[in-house]
This record gives sequence, C-alpha cells and structure tokens, in this order.
Amino acid sequence: MSDSVKEIKTKINIADFIRSYVTLAGAGKHFKGLCPFHAEKTPSFIVSPERQSWHCFGCDIGGDVFSFLMKYENIEFYEALKILAERAGIELRHTNPENYRQFGVLYDIIRDAVIYYKSELERNTSAINYLHSRGLKDETIEGFDLGVSGSGYDNLLRHLVALRYDINDAVRAGLIYRNERGLFQDRFRNRLMFSICNGFGKPVAFTARILPAFDNGEVGKYINSPETPLFIKSKFFYGLNKSKKIIRDAGKMFIVEGPMDMIMSWQDGVRNVVATMGTALTSDHMKIIERHADTCIMSFDNDPAGSAAGEKALDLAAAHDINAEVCTIRDYKDPADLVANKPGALHEFVAHTKPAIEFYFEKYLGKGHEKKNIRSVLAKIALMKSPLDRSRAMKELSRLTNIEEQVLIEEMGMLNIETSEQKPMEQKPHEHSPLTRKDSIAERIISLAYARRDPVVCEDIKSFLSSSSQELINIVFSGLMGDSPPPSPSSLEFHGILVKNEAVMDRIAHRAGLEASRESEEIDEEIQELKKQLRGEYYKEKRAALTEAIRSAEKRGDETALEEALRELIKIPLDTPRT
Repeated sequence: MSDSVKEIKTKINIADFIRSYVTLAGAGKHFKGLCPFHAEKTPSFIVSPERQSWHCFGCDIGGDVFSFLMKYENIEFYEALKILAERAGIELRHTNPENYRQFGVLYDIIRDAVIYYKSELERNTSAINYLHSRGLKDETIEGFDLGVSGSGYDNLLRHLVALRYDINDAVRAGLIYRNERGLFQDRFRNRLMFSICNGFGKPVAFTARILPAFDNGEVGKYINSPETPLFIKSKFFYGLNKSKKIIRDAGKMFIVEGPMDMIMSWQDGVRNVVATMGTALTSDHMKIIERHADTCIMSFDNDPAGSAAGEKALDLAAAHDINAEVCTIRDYKDPADLVANKPGALHEFVAHTKPAIEFYFEKYLGKGHEKKNIRSVLAKIALMKSPLDRSRAMKELSRLTNIEEQVLIEEMGMLNIETSEQKPMEQKPHEHSPLTRKDSIAERIISLAYARRDPVVCEDIKSFLSSSSQELINIVFSGLMGDSPPPSPSSLEFHGILVKNEAVMDRIAHRAGLEASRESEEIDEEIQELKKQLRGEYYKEKRAALTEAIRSAEKRGDETALEEALRELIKIPLDTPRT
C-alpha cells in the first residue's frame, strides 16, 4: 500500500464519508444501513470505523473507502485517489509525482481549459448574445462555467504551452490533436463549450455546440471530447454532479437530450435533471440511474430522431427493470424551447408524465387495433424484465383491445422477439469476457514481473493460477526463458508475441511501461501484497467448490466423496478469506 493511500485512510473516517451517501444508524461499535448496491428492505450494509472497512452481507461485497467510492461513483482508482486526497488535504503532486504525471496533470489541463474558454466568452459579444437569445440568464451562464472556443487553429494550444504544459499531455486530455499534416491543433473551434464534470464537480471533458454563425450544416452540431483516462462517454450524464443529491431526494431522474435542455430545465426550477450527450443510453447509464433514482423520466426532442432515441431508451430501461415514464413537451421542440418561450411551464409537464407502457398504448393503439399495431405493443411488453410488469401490461392490453389474454400471449410467441430473458449480455465485437478477480491479480503480477524482466517472480505462484494465466506467463516470457535478451515492447519479436494474445499483451505492455520509473523496493512491496491476495482468491474459490461438493455428496449419500471433500477442506489455511 502506497504512503498516499495509507495517509488518506488515516485522515478520513470511513463512517463519516459513507454517511454522505448512505443513511447509517449505530449498531454497537459499527454502523448499519441499507446497501446502496442492491435493493433491500432490511439493512445488511455494515461500516466498521475501527477497521476502516465496509461490508454488505446481502450482496457479499466489501472493502475500504477507496473501493466504496470507486463502486458507487463508477470511477477508476486514480480518480478516487485524487478525490479522497483533496478531501484529506493531501497534495498528490508531491506525495505521488508519477501518478500525478500520468493522471493528475490531465485534471489540471482540463481545469485551465475551462478557465480559458470562460475568459474567451467574456470577450465574445456575439456568443453572449446568442446565449441570451436562447433564454439563458447571466447567473446561469456563470454557474455552469460556459465558455467559447475561438476561430484560431491553435489558440488553446498556445495558451497551454504558455502555462508550461506538455503538448502530449494536452493530447491525452483530448483537447489537442494532430491534423493530417502532422501539426498539433485545437480540437474545438467556433463552439460554445460546456464542461463535463465527474461526480465531484471536477471537469474532465467537454461537449461543444457549433456557434450559429459557423453552422453550415456540414459539421456536427455537437461534438464531445474523445475518450480519455478521465472520460468514458457511456459512463457520464451531463449535469449529474449538480443534480445528484436533488435526484436522490426526489427519487426521480429527469433525462433530457442535450446540455442546453439540462441547463434551461435547471434554470426553470426543475433540478432533478441530467442530459445525454448526443449518444444513445447504455447499460452503464442504466446503472447510474439505478444508484440514484427509483424512476427515470424521459424527454426527447419532438422530431423523428428524438422519438426513435426515446423509444430505445425506454426499452433499455424496461430490460433493466427500471421504472420509466415519458414527459411529452407538446407544441415545443424540447425543454429548452419551452422554457425560453414559456418560463415556469416545465413543472407542469414534468408533474404529468405517463408510464412507458401507457405511452406505447396511446402511440400504437391510438392508430387503431390492427394486427401490426397490437404486435408493436407486444414487442415492447416482451422486452420487460419483470414478469409482474409483463403480466400487468398484458392484462391491460387485453382489456383495451378486447382480445383474450391467452391469445395475446400466443401472438407474442409467434413474433420471434428477443425477450429480456433471451437477450445476451451486451458485448462489443471480439470483446473478451471480464477477468475474474484472481486472473486480474495474476495479470498485474505478470505485468510487474515483465517490467522487471524477471520471470522468477512468477515461479512461486504458478500453483495458484488458472490455466489461462499460466499460459500468459509462457507467452509473456517466451523470449526470456533461454539465452536470448528480453524483447522490448517496441521490438518485432514482441510484436510477434502480441499476435498470439493481442488484447492481453497490449495491457501487459502498457502497464509494464508505466512501471519503468518506479523504485524497485516499491514494486517488490506491491508484488508481495498481490501474491497474498492471489493466494486468498485461490483458496476462496477452492473453499466454495469443496463446500458445493460436500452438499452434493450429502445429497447423494456418497460417504467416500464426502470424506474426501472434508479432508481437502480442512487443509485450507484458516487465515484465507471466505466467500
């Protein structure tokens, strides 16, 4: 464990920190509350200030203040480290300079870009006039840190260089790129700049709207920062950093289509609001909704594209068993248009929403009860994850169409619809299955061993490894086992190894490269800690398998198998973790 992590955990009381997310009640030396990671009515979530740890006995997960923050806010370790360091009053730039160079500098660059774009807006009268014409007030413009990018190809670039930032770091932050001639230039030009913040209000990226004077119809109206170490678009809602507490209190998340809709809704007093950023909702978005609200209210633009996006979002919510409602903004294009023309009216629309299935009844059955319309509704019902919701929807459809429920069920069976039960987990093409925790730890050890060019590091863990991890060791160190020198990550020999196991080797190479500047003693310390964790995971898996074997043997009355399983179970060290 690094000194920074130790110091942070010493300075932050885990109970006080988690209390800002979960209502906790005293239970002796511990605190107890409802788990934020699964639905429950009886508290099974325990926080121990003495051990600086938390554990849920309902979903059998736990950890320290870092793991809680990472899981709750869906962020990576370094982002959690930076957030907790700031809360503890620790300056990572000095305590952990290598991590700062890799990640912390990106936060600083984005922050300074926000300041720069804001200063540019102050001098851009036409952009300010446009924002006013859309109905935005000066205090709203200031409150959301709106800015503008100018016409120059390298305005921001020159500003960042003047602040002594490395151009390559500005590229990693997503603000600068190389053009086709190999020259560095600004990614955003002639655009209104909306900063995208993480859950703690730290800007990590931008979404940008073309200024009307430069909108020739040949460029995207909105463009976003590319994905960076700080920003993965599918894991962000615009404005959630401002509205998350209001959303939790209300139990409802109002989802609109763009940042202007979000800001105008906020200005109009509807503040349990977030926006998508020109992208379809994803399973990651659904997880965010589940953590913050019981119900999501969808409001998409009143055009064909908005209608299609809205239906996809409703269907995804149904497949994730999330209660979804529809807010239809009649006579206006979107919430921003409504607020600009009729301030104060949005509350009324949000207060009178329709459940998704009622919206579908009205949309499709309003055209008549022809077979194709009924089938359209059946297709929506089939996507529902909840059998209870499907049953209620089917009964109501039967009542509305005067068709027997059994007939409707038979009709749905003929449609060859991929129901929520049949639908496989979302997986990108050629994407590998997620690593188990044991394989993830093993991969980290192998990365560190490769950084040291020392295969001996892995010798004493082979008995704890899966066959895939053992094969990975053979692949990684294939050039180190004989007399030949170790292959460099840029060499042709290493490229040949990559071909055998490209995705995994790519991770190994990148991780090994990041370790080059670390002290040998620090790497040794981490390796020993990881080996301890690997051993624990191995025995945890073995204990679970033997426990199941014992149950099976008892059920079959197989005394021989039972005795053998019990003998193996007794051999497992007592100090290893349990499932």
